Amino acid sequence: MFVVLFWSGMNQFEMLEEGFIPTKTKTFRYQNSQDNNEVWFHKIAGWGNGWSRTSDDTGIDTAEVIWEFFSRY
Repeated sequence: MFVVLFWSGMNQFEMLEEGFIPTKTKTFRYQNSQDNNEVWFHKIAGWGNGWSRTSDDTGIDTAEVIWEFFSRY
């Protein structure tokens, strides 16, 4: 989380929302008001580094999130 806060501060991002996806996954969304760039951070309780799927009871599918990001470009 420290790295996300550091870089969002360096790039003048503001936190727009903070919430939970089901119960285990906390999301943070930051946006730069100058050019609307975004940073999303998903923190899954009890997980280290891993590849989550919706069947894992995390409420988030890593592949889907990555595809959603890259499909914009």
